[in-house]
Amino acid sequence: MSIDYSTTPGSATAGADYQPVSGTLSWAAGDESSKVFSIPVVNDAAVEGAETVHLHLANPSGGAGLDGERATAVLTLLDNGQGGPPGNPSSRPGVLKFGDGRFQVVEGSAEAVVRVERSHGQAGTVSVAWSAADGGATDGLDFQATSGVLTWGPGDGAAKTFTVPVFDDDLAEGNESILLTLSAPTGGASLDDRRSAATLLVLDDDGSTTACQPTGERLCLAGGRFAVEVEWRSPQGGVGPGHVRKESNLSGFVWFFDPANVEVLVKVIDACGPFGNHWVFFAATTNVDFTVTVTDTATGLVKEYNNPMGQAAEPVQDTVTFPC
Repeated sequence: MSIDYSTTPGSATAGADYQPVSGTLSWAAGDESSKVFSIPVVNDAAVEGAETVHLHLANPSGGAGLDGERATAVLTLLDNGQGGPPGNPSSRPGVLKFGDGRFQVVEGSAEAVVRVERSHGQAGTVSVAWSAADGGATDGLDFQATSGVLTWGPGDGAAKTFTVPVFDDDLAEGNESILLTLSAPTGGASLDDRRSAATLLVLDDDGSTTACQPTGERLCLAGGRFAVEVEWRSPQGGVGPGHVRKESNLSGFVWFFDPANVEVLVKVIDACGPFGNHWVFFAATTNVDFTVTVTDTATGLVKEYNNPMGQAAEPVQDTVTFPC
């Protein structure tokens, strides 16, 4: 008998965090021993926390079956904080990177604060140039394009920050983006390949403050405070609204093309008591291009969540955008 095995990315990136593998394991008649396969793991310079790889078994032969609970598994890659070039960390100038791949700010704020980190070495004085440029947001209208240089001295491993001026307007325009870039490191420092660029989202605060009215294309959740709408887009240029079915005061389902084929489950949770925010969670079982738009009708704050065409939608757990 035999069984096929394979890997697919979870939060880990194939080729950057691990090498994808696939193959077949075989047993001869009377062989009840365990079989193994190996997955090469890449030691990189990024400080990124635990990441996951999905493991799959399929296509049993010889009359064998699959265990319904253990035909899939998750491999967790634990960050050891020891990536980067070889040698004593105290003798390395370090790796420079944004503290996150995506930042956000409400347009009514005066400025956004962006964090830049130095890791894997603190030797010598190093610096890096940074810039904030148009990425959908308009320079002079939504924000002020700006640039500068951050510098670390010998032994300095503290994070540095810079600010991007953000302007308020009266236009209901959804989320807009600002492109953040690091470049020209000095003192022997290098840039993290995956975190030398980032996005700053400017969240619109000019959404509707009219009480949410439920329709076949709009969910009203958390006591009607939050309006949830979804739009899908096809490769042929078609555009349409998601159709909704409310499940409870907290949650609902969305379908695009067939009411029997639910595409998205979304919920808004009142976590005001312990955490001071409303939480927006959703999960989708589709690779269609779509946008989920959530409007807090108490404040007019709007957040858009996008999934590009052809990409299996990642779950969203937003616990910071909507304060109580």
